[in-house]
Amino acid sequence: RLSPDCNVEGGNAYCFLPLPVRTKLPIHVNGYFELSSNRRDVWWGDDMAGDGKARAEWNKSIVQDIAGPSYVRLVEAAIRNN
Repeated sequence: RLSPDCNVEGGNAYCFLPLPVRTKLPIHVNGYFELSSNRRDVWWGDDMAGDGKARAEWNKSIVQDIAGPSYVRLVEAAIRNN
């Protein structure tokens, strides 16, 4: 249970296994992210072209269209049920 006293720096990102990436949310996010071959980097950035751009857009979509709205719904449900 989170409270105003809770000191959470952010959760971890997962793609089935933990990634060396921190989220800025106080929860862990597990998604089917496009990763580099060594699993150390998530494809990200607006300066890519071709396949890299498509991978980065996929990851951006996971965060903006799924993880973000899901977190908002979670907080709203917690407020309603408190």
